Amino acid sequence: MSQTAPAPILWRRLDLPGHDSAALRLGEEGAVLSGMAVFHQGAATALAYTIHTDRAWQTTEARVQGFRDRETIDLRVRRDAAGS
Repeated sequence: MSQTAPAPILWRRLDLPGHDSAALRLGEEGAVLSGMAVFHQGAATALAYTIHTDRAWQTTEARVQGFRDRETIDLRVRRDAAGS
């Protein structure tokens, strides 16, 4: 991956209060997109996320951590070499 990563971005929701910021890092093994979304859709919510890809841009792992109201959120999804 010899490309230059784009600059981090920040945007806001137009339909409800909220915003998101994300950054993409490119490396020899693939890319990592990480960011944070903060919004209110029935309850105050803050979610940090990280998504890993391989060199072919196939997602290999994703994690979301944060909260929605009083609920703690911690999700992790991994893809094995067979694609499962």
